Amino acid sequence: MTWFEFDSFRFEKESRILTQDGRSVALAPKAADLLSVFLEEPGNLFSKEQLKQKVWPDLGFVEDNTLFFQVSCVRDALGEKASGKKYIENTYSTRIPVRGTGKQTPRS
Repeated sequence: MTWFEFDSFRFEKESRILTQDGRSVALAPKAADLLSVFLEEPGNLFSKEQLKQKVWPDLGFVEDNTLFFQVSCVRDALGEKASGKKYIENTYSTRIPVRGTGKQTPRS
């Protein structure tokens, strides 16, 4: 059995059981899958697409809102709002195909 411990939490991967100080914490199956992804690669930066592929490998398309909802469920289960601790960080990036950069010099 694979398990992860952090702060006062313990997560058992195969059974998808999350406990805090020995007490069970409710966690929906997909939220548990998402937490498992985060715990297996702590500190890793994932794109939305990578998370979707890991949590929903059999689906060709998953709405961003579905992913955001599951992230919110994980945050709620970990008590981020109540404790003020931040376990999950959001990072935003763009994939704009820039062809070049430069600076314009002022005209005299």
